[in-house]
Amino acid sequence: MQKAFLSLLLGLFLCLQLTGQKQSPTLIPKLTLKWETDSIFPTVESVLYDANSKYIYTANIEGHFMKKDGQGSVGRMRADGTEVQADWITGLNAPTGLCIQGNFLYTTDIDEVVAIDLQKGQIIRRLPIQGAEALNDICADPEGTLYCSDTGGNKVFQVRDSKSSILIDSIDTPNGLLWQEGKLVITQWTPQILSQYDLKTRKLQQLVGRIPWIDGLAAIPENAWITASWGGLLHHVTSDGEKTMILDTREEGLQAPDVSYIPTTNTLLVATFDGDKIRAFDVDFTPKIINPIPLDPAAISGLGLKKVTSAADPDRLLFQKRLYQGEEISVFIVASETKTANWEDYSIEEFIYVINGRARLKPATEAERFYYPGDFFWVPKGYQGEWETQGGNSFYHELSVIANERTNPSSLDPRPAIMDKAKMAGIDLTPDRDQTRSFLDILQHGQDLNISTQSEAPRTLENFQNNREQLIYIVAGAVTLQAKGGDSMHFQTGDFFVLPKGFIGSWQSEGHKLLRTLRVEKTKSER
Repeated sequence: MQKAFLSLLLGLFLCLQLTGQKQSPTLIPKLTLKWETDSIFPTVESVLYDANSKYIYTANIEGHFMKKDGQGSVGRMRADGTEVQADWITGLNAPTGLCIQGNFLYTTDIDEVVAIDLQKGQIIRRLPIQGAEALNDICADPEGTLYCSDTGGNKVFQVRDSKSSILIDSIDTPNGLLWQEGKLVITQWTPQILSQYDLKTRKLQQLVGRIPWIDGLAAIPENAWITASWGGLLHHVTSDGEKTMILDTREEGLQAPDVSYIPTTNTLLVATFDGDKIRAFDVDFTPKIINPIPLDPAAISGLGLKKVTSAADPDRLLFQKRLYQGEEISVFIVASETKTANWEDYSIEEFIYVINGRARLKPATEAERFYYPGDFFWVPKGYQGEWETQGGNSFYHELSVIANERTNPSSLDPRPAIMDKAKMAGIDLTPDRDQTRSFLDILQHGQDLNISTQSEAPRTLENFQNNREQLIYIVAGAVTLQAKGGDSMHFQTGDFFVLPKGFIGSWQSEGHKLLRTLRVEKTKSER
């Protein structure tokens, strides 16, 4: 894919659905740093709180995570961060996961499980896991069975009565593990998903996807989890697949491979890997407010873009800024020097709004066509031909929309299409479901993106929810939206904004007879 040409959308598809049901807002944890240790836990991979002893335990790799060098250790401290013993247990290699069952603390150490007597404070047993390549996390069920993820070997092992066996013999890079009510909740590193494995039916199902660098996890109230991501991200994830980022420490240079939750004090412990410290956060559960997201007008004007390099055309002078990345769509601003690319099979479906300059597309079997500022056009996956960005004395400048998850086959008709200008102008609109006060015209129904115009007579809706993530462009008129518990936001002719999935609040439209909008959303699956 030539990222230089992501001309993301301009449309918007607002499936606003009025509902009479009141929904309880999702409780999203708000984190406030409470305390942190000094950098005394060398390469701390995991953290675990024990409610019985009131101790916090840490798994410290210190050396290489796959090297049997004897440098690893387990540390401990009190729940308030005092009485620190950074090397409470030594003689390990690269301990990663931690769990407690009865009077024993268990840790995974490359290809074995090590049992530590909590009262004696010493290693009492090392159990080799036959066939393990790179053990990672470990958890236990109430009956005493241990479960170990083998990230390197794409397996999950179980240990019962000191004997190990393969529980799941083919699972892509399992990482964090958590036993809950007869199921294993599993983070999977490479596919970036949170999954659940039913121990009775032996079925694995995905709970939520697109969590980058997903690593450890912890259960929290309201049937939810907090996932830890290697890059320094924490996400709140609900059982119905809703996720929200609640912490980002990338600018601080701190990783976040693991978390542990203390319910009695609403404290979240976070390991930091090569930050060598444990951080403790107060957790405040507050209702989640989903607001509309205005697109940055400065970036749309060409300000604040960053120079990037396209792998497909590294010599092209190119600037870009991502305005929005959601669950279903992403929006970019792209600026390029005048240059031509020749495509044999364009790898994505893309919706584009031309801001400056012009785009010249010459399909392999048809005459060339030009797109000018103010034009909205669509390029299908599989497009073949020339694609030239022409900036004149300046730069070509566009807004681009793509779907985050895309279909595999190319379009059966790989020709670009401009959006119907008559419909955009409000001519010959199609009544929506025999109504006289609202109109709906599908401008392009692609494999990945659906583009439409939607128009309505001015109205006020006090309680509606949006069930699809949509980019909306106000063609004519204005709309004021206010999420429940949020601030009022006003959009008028020429504005772009994203209406996220799950928005609940009021919608008040204005216009000279009609509010007219262009909308872009992910094409609904036909399954």
